[in-house]
Amino acid sequence: MEVRAPGATAPLELQRRLHPGETQALRLALEVRADLLLIDEEDGRVEARRLGLSVIGLLGTLVMAKNQGVLPAIRPVVEDLRTRASFWMSDALVEEVLGSVGEG
Repeated sequence: MEVRAPGATAPLELQRRLHPGETQALRLALEVRADLLLIDEEDGRVEARRLGLSVIGLLGTLVMAKNQGVLPAIRPVVEDLRTRASFWMSDALVEEVLGSVGEG
């Protein structure tokens, strides 16, 4: 993993609509021609897809980790994210994701 800041300036329209962190993530993903962008905010995901980027969210990343045997279960991680990190996820989405990996 490498930590980098984007080099180019984002179009002004992006800077007004999106959070600065999302704008930088999009700029960097375009700059390095990323295969996949980890982004959870819906506005950022919509803009990323409009720009031709493939996206995944945190829950999708956890599902991938479980499917690849990196995590034995994602429920404890989701519970920690919600309680300890105050990471917001809708109950319906969490139940859908947990059900998809046999943890429903």
